[in-house]
Amino acid sequence: MVLYFYMIVQTFLSLVLVGLFYGSFSIFIRAVLPSTNCVSLTAPANILEVLYLIFLTSVLMLSTTVDVKWAETGFRAASFGMGLFTVVMVVCTLWFAAQEPFGSFAVVFLIVLLGSYILPLVMNVSNLKFCDFVKGICYSVFLSPTYINIFTTFAISNIHDVSWGSRPTGGDQQMKAAENKKEEDYKNFRSNFLGIWI
Repeated sequence: MVLYFYMIVQTFLSLVLVGLFYGSFSIFIRAVLPSTNCVSLTAPANILEVLYLIFLTSVLMLSTTVDVKWAETGFRAASFGMGLFTVVMVVCTLWFAAQEPFGSFAVVFLIVLLGSYILPLVMNVSNLKFCDFVKGICYSVFLSPTYINIFTTFAISNIHDVSWGSRPTGGDQQMKAAENKKEEDYKNFRSNFLGIWI
């Protein structure tokens, strides 16, 4: 019973994760940088938000229209751009927390967050290399949008792809017709599911 509940929660979170990440980015960037209420390219927060939406749209287009080996360069560019957005968020968070009094909610939250990174280092200090640990944290922070945005979007956009199966294809025409019908059903399901997800 607990396993089923965990699977349901995990599935739900994976469906809303991209929107939650975008929402938190939008709220944060508008709170820290000057912004306007409409879509505009005059305020820094609006410029970053429009760029973020361009990256999300390009990832969705690459995931649904192009074979993965041809889309790799686009995915890498989106990954790098979104990683830079995360670096901007980290820098702005530290700048914002530095202006707050020590006992404020923002500073306490930041200390708890930093503690979650430092605690594993302290608990395993004899077996851990400090430089490798810091590099791992940097990679984790920089690549978190790749996992959240690109991998999730690609997985949902290609939910119909069952080409990884190892079942041999038969030469029978009836079997091929059934396979084509099943593939068409999978594509229709993907279109409906992707539309609801977006």
